[in-house]
Amino acid sequence: LQSDWDEKKIVHIHLDIETASPTAGPCQLSAIVVDPFTSRTLGEFYEYINPGDDAIWSDECTAVHKLHSNHPKIMKARPLVEVWAAFKAEVEQHLHGGARLGMLVAWNGKGCDIEWFFKITEVLHVGTCLPLEHTPYFWDPKHTISHYKTCPLNLKSAKMREQYGVGHPGYGLQHLWCKI
Repeated sequence: LQSDWDEKKIVHIHLDIETASPTAGPCQLSAIVVDPFTSRTLGEFYEYINPGDDAIWSDECTAVHKLHSNHPKIMKARPLVEVWAAFKAEVEQHLHGGARLGMLVAWNGKGCDIEWFFKITEVLHVGTCLPLEHTPYFWDPKHTISHYKTCPLNLKSAKMREQYGVGHPGYGLQHLWCKI
């Protein structure tokens, strides 16, 4: 990683996956591809996914993202296999056949987005939804921030407790990006 970083080969792929339920799978896939050395956005991908008519949606998931089986954007959406192919093509074009290397970036991703990324490519759609080529790295900023107790983005920091109260479970991205 260090030599790839020093040679400025790394491209950040900020990933967000919204799910219909733990069994129904993704209902939205978003990514922003960024050159971390210039902060320039190289590409964006944002598409809804129709998990199928037989998908059982979770009330808990719907409460988070407000999507449901009868949502107009879900009803018009393509199935995962088609959306995944478009996502893969969009991201990989910015890696120039391996001249640049992708780093998936997902807030709390190890427990959610990256888990789904693995399920899609290695369990549910093996051979159909292939993993991203030339993307050997993963970074969870929340995990990194948790090691810096005085960082204003750390939920355990005094500033966060003052602003949001003790025991606050998290904060939206609007709070994260205004701090950066």
